[in-house]
Amino acid sequence: MTALLRFFVMFDMHSCLPAAERHQLGDALVPGIIFKYLSVEGGLASLRDMTIKFSRVGDFNDPFELKVGGIDEDDMMRIAEEAFVAYRDESSWRQFCERFPYLQLDDIRSEALALGFSPDFYHFFHVAFAKTRDMLIESLPKRANQDMGIACFSEVYNSILMWSHYAEFHKGIVIGYKIKLLPELTKVVYDRKRYVVPLYREKDPDWAKRLSATKFLDWSYEREWRCLVPTARLSISTKGNFHVLHHEPRTIDHIIMGINIDKTLRDDCEYFARFHPACKLYQARCHLTRYALQIDMVKV
Repeated sequence: MTALLRFFVMFDMHSCLPAAERHQLGDALVPGIIFKYLSVEGGLASLRDMTIKFSRVGDFNDPFELKVGGIDEDDMMRIAEEAFVAYRDESSWRQFCERFPYLQLDDIRSEALALGFSPDFYHFFHVAFAKTRDMLIESLPKRANQDMGIACFSEVYNSILMWSHYAEFHKGIVIGYKIKLLPELTKVVYDRKRYVVPLYREKDPDWAKRLSATKFLDWSYEREWRCLVPTARLSISTKGNFHVLHHEPRTIDHIIMGINIDKTLRDDCEYFARFHPACKLYQARCHLTRYALQIDMVKV
């Protein structure tokens, strides 16, 4: 082996983090460490306050977030049949609506009563129910998301694109969190088709979670996991109108500083690692010969 080749081999020896352990969660094998890309401001807030930011869907950069692909047609017909039986009696109608809290069904009854048509189901369905289909599709994601905060993580820590998009052009950091110390996470499913919502919960009790974790196939490079937490369990951040979850320092396994790390953020990273020796600190650099990030351990 030539001296030059030996140099490149040695240079590459510590170019990545040790392989993270994986453990069983239900039927899935999940990573032991999950990663969050953070801007300078987000990194400073996360380390100083020991918090994780939970966003509303309207804050995301994908306009298709929580946009459903339709409603299960068989379910819609079944619900219409039940509505047809219940709509003439207010008490029966209230009980009917309580079974479907995510649906805005009052307009259906009001329109049916106002029209005063003969008790024919197909007339009822096409005039009063089917025309509200678009409204139901639009309202479902809003209703499903109104009481939830979402935090996004990734299985990968060395995506050049994600460092650029979510870590402020490599000026921010990536924090590796111990997944067993976080609330339950759901793996994002990437598909060409949007999620079709079953209106009867017994078909898919976790449909709201599944809807929130379905994205278009082009996003698959992010290898994302999501954490959904009711806003009642979250705190309002003092630094903005968003929710945060507080956690213990031991939740953080390691910190990776970006290529262009902001000096103030670097100081905070080193300070945290110095006082929490179990947290490992790394520095990302441009690989000498490849389109890749070299990750070197930093001693503090």
